[in-house]
Amino acid sequence: MSPPPSYIISAQLTFSIIFSLFDFNSDIYGQKLKVEFIEYLRDERKYSSLDELKAAISEDALRARKIVECLEKAEGCGEGLEK
Repeated sequence: MSPPPSYIISAQLTFSIIFSLFDFNSDIYGQKLKVEFIEYLRDERKYSSLDELKAAISEDALRARKIVECLEKAEGCGEGLEK
């Protein structure tokens, strides 16, 4: 059973996005940025330790770099980029 449409229309969605700027060294504080979504990396999750979180961030960064590199080379992307 789903709620009446009036509840769905009035619901407010809140979300946050985490993204990285690789190989970038400029002061852009306060500037507007345009972010283009290329590929969803993973769901949000809790980590049992700081080391586990750091490892996940490193894996995300490596995967994101591979995706961007693939797009820059205009090769067939997606295949072999899965976890």
